[in-house]
Amino acid sequence: MPAVLGVTLGNIIANIYGGLGYVDIIGGSIANFLAAYVGWKIGPRNFAGSLFAGTVAQNIIVSSIVGSYLAVLFDVPLEVGFLGVLLGSIISMNFIGYVLAIKKSGIQS
Repeated sequence: MPAVLGVTLGNIIANIYGGLGYVDIIGGSIANFLAAYVGWKIGPRNFAGSLFAGTVAQNIIVSSIVGSYLAVLFDVPLEVGFLGVLLGSIISMNFIGYVLAIKKSGIQS
């Protein structure tokens, strides 16, 4: 849970200094809190691929919420907003995040 709160607080601070105002501060923080919480709940489950499933769930949550409000703010189709966030999140969450989670847990990949 400390990591969930840390990610949320870090997102709030980052969006205060470089985000898109209150929409990004609130929306991004909610998205990252929900994603981190869901990943925290799924990741440690005792089934094959639980860590990867946790990162995929996080990616879908963040891409859906942030992609939706970015599509509205920038007046682009919802698919463009979703895919724009999804592509960056695949790298940061599904590749880098997964590798870090594997290393921390000691699981052999």
